[in-house]
Amino acid sequence: MVERAISHDFFCADVNRAVAEDDEKPSQDDRAMKSETPVQRYRREAEECQRSAEKAMKAADREAWLRLAADWRKLAQAAELIRLSGTLRH
Repeated sequence: MVERAISHDFFCADVNRAVAEDDEKPSQDDRAMKSETPVQRYRREAEECQRSAEKAMKAADREAWLRLAADWRKLAQAAELIRLSGTLRH
């Protein structure tokens, strides 16, 4: 249960950071991110979580980041399947 709370705290902190950044003037990177597909975004988020895990000092933090990275990868896989199934229908 503590692990889920840690994951939730990291996720909420990331969401709060994203909301605060939206209030700032968009940079070239921000504009590029807005044009990325959901699959690309989810993969990017997974990579960022992976990098955070590699930098984490505490094992519990590292494990939480790795779980978040795995969750983002699952979202990317699901989004890719949805995209492919939509392509097959047309």
